[in-house]
Amino acid sequence: MGGVEMTQELRQDTRDRISDSFKQLVVTKGFEKMIVKDITDGAGLARPTFYIYFQDKYEVAEYIFDRDVGDIVRPLLENGFVREAFLSLLVRMDKDKEYYRRMYKVDGQNAFSQIMHKCFMQDMIKVVARKRAGAETENRLFTPENIAEYLFNIFRFVIAKWLERSEDDVTINTAMEGYDIMTSHTINDILGDDPRA
Repeated sequence: MGGVEMTQELRQDTRDRISDSFKQLVVTKGFEKMIVKDITDGAGLARPTFYIYFQDKYEVAEYIFDRDVGDIVRPLLENGFVREAFLSLLVRMDKDKEYYRRMYKVDGQNAFSQIMHKCFMQDMIKVVARKRAGAETENRLFTPENIAEYLFNIFRFVIAKWLERSEDDVTINTAMEGYDIMTSHTINDILGDDPRA
């Protein structure tokens, strides 16, 4: 193995050790109470090593989401498989559900939903623009950006409700049913209202 390959492998191993320690600490200690020293202690590394790889714990959270979920989901989105992308997102998150459940509760400037937004929005906009190419609408609100944002909000809503349940009575299949209903039914259908009445 060449020196460059060994260095890249070592760098990836160190990133993964930091990430694994971070995930464990989110579950056992909580995101807000965790400090960089906790992360590096758990990874068996010196504190300055952390800053070679990450600026702060928010960047670790982004890296983990991108590595564990984004790298799998993004190609599906890029190829227009939106439903399959959402299903893959749920399956990947389910592997570390307690971690994602706790991360989803993180509020503020670097909230977890913002990490998801950053990871997926550009791809969602491209998918919508491709699918709507040549489609005309009288309503100027239906831009690819706005439609992608609407779709992302469905993603976010269903994920939030799925993660909020401390019991496992809301399965991936139940979440997918919710996604399917929200993407294929009008609000009148969901409420059982007849708009003509």
